[in-house]
Amino acid sequence: MFEILEEIKTVLRSTHDLILWVEKVNEDIIAGRRPPFTPNARLFKADITSMYPNIPIYFGMMAVKVVLYWIKDKMGWRETDIEFDLQLLYHVLTTNYVEFDSRVFLQLIGTAMGTNVAPTYAILVVFYMEVLHGPRSGTKAIIADFDYYFRLIDDSFGLTENETETHVMETFVEQFNSICPGLSFDPTSFVIDTEIEYLDVKLYLANGLIGLRNHHKSSKNIPLHLPYVIPRKVCISELDNWRV
Repeated sequence: MFEILEEIKTVLRSTHDLILWVEKVNEDIIAGRRPPFTPNARLFKADITSMYPNIPIYFGMMAVKVVLYWIKDKMGWRETDIEFDLQLLYHVLTTNYVEFDSRVFLQLIGTAMGTNVAPTYAILVVFYMEVLHGPRSGTKAIIADFDYYFRLIDDSFGLTENETETHVMETFVEQFNSICPGLSFDPTSFVIDTEIEYLDVKLYLANGLIGLRNHHKSSKNIPLHLPYVIPRKVCISELDNWRV
């Protein structure tokens, strides 16, 4: 499923993708192919809280199925290919066992972060929420009011020149948080401004262009030795006397 990400234009694979986008937008403005950004323009960022362990399996499977069928013709896939991939995905999601304190737990919600499919799975689930859920519900995509919108895994970034930019971004967050129980944006990560720190760069609006400079995240709150912690809310089903 990884190759799908090449076709989803809102997906960032790294900071490098973001830098290329900034360069392209500025080149278009300087060349007169698009107007400069107005004083109303604002940048936006928000992080999804604990995305991997909070995606309900039933919702994730439904979302991925919708995305795969939505892009089926473009990718040249057969329905049998999609159904086989979905069976494999379900197997991965429902057979994640963890041993802790001499006991074995089965993860019932979310996906293990160590599986190869986890990033692609989570990206597709959130893409469904951002783009496909609205039209399937008879409304527009919840990112439709952004002039630009991107996401790297669980870190969202947007830009809008709408005169009610704060309303646009707050509405987006409210709609996103209402779609799937357990998946929501961290309210402390929500920023709307003319200058934001996103990934490892600082973006700012100046003279109708987007500025860019390096940003080094503080490491003072990162522990050097992490304890062995298993989130109890995802490891609900205890299987006594079993070992994997």
